[in-house]
Amino acid sequence: MADLKRLRKSGMFYRQAAENEINTDDTFNQIIDKMSIVDGIRYWALSTNAPHSSINIILKLFKKANVKVPLTAKTLLRTNRNPSTEIKQIGSGQFWYRGFEKCLLNYFRFNKITIKNLSLTVSIDGLPLYNSSNMQFWPILFTVYELSESPVMTAAIFCGQNKPESVEEYLRPMVEELNFLTTKGITINGEFFTVKIRCFVADTPARAFIKGVTGHTGYAGCLKCTVI
Repeated sequence: MADLKRLRKSGMFYRQAAENEINTDDTFNQIIDKMSIVDGIRYWALSTNAPHSSINIILKLFKKANVKVPLTAKTLLRTNRNPSTEIKQIGSGQFWYRGFEKCLLNYFRFNKITIKNLSLTVSIDGLPLYNSSNMQFWPILFTVYELSESPVMTAAIFCGQNKPESVEEYLRPMVEELNFLTTKGITINGEFFTVKIRCFVADTPARAFIKGVTGHTGYAGCLKCTVI
């Protein structure tokens, strides 16, 4: 029962329940029986991906029946009203930068490191989100080369109708942090580790973009020779 209360308080209960498909009435009833009315409405909203307009109608009906429920869907779902301070505008798109250090500290909180040197493989590439739209992601991903079991981590993401208009604004946070980490190292769980860049991985268009040179289809686009 204590675990159930803890999950409810953190909001994880509702998302976990929504992710697990409920195929039988008995299982569904067992879950609902343990919830308050507000918890049940929240579970219904998340499990059915109900729009805010529908949730607001349900809340008004409960209010009309003198049942104490939140006034709006935002309050019910505990939606954060303040945009993240980690997101900033770059040209016509938005850029979210989490950073390499935060990713490493978060992952290695519960994972012991048996090495003293961290070699980072950094990947930069653009990918479309929809076939019918120009909206695209330009993530900055990385892995720790010495730890093959570690996941691919996301240091930053740019989202916009086109690739970032300013390479300087897009890469500057990464360059500054990597310069600091490769010089000063990083302390994780009280232990010091050195950091170095193993390589950058990018396809031909992405490589031309981050290097600020002519693309491979442009005039004098070869990066390996001076013949025109």
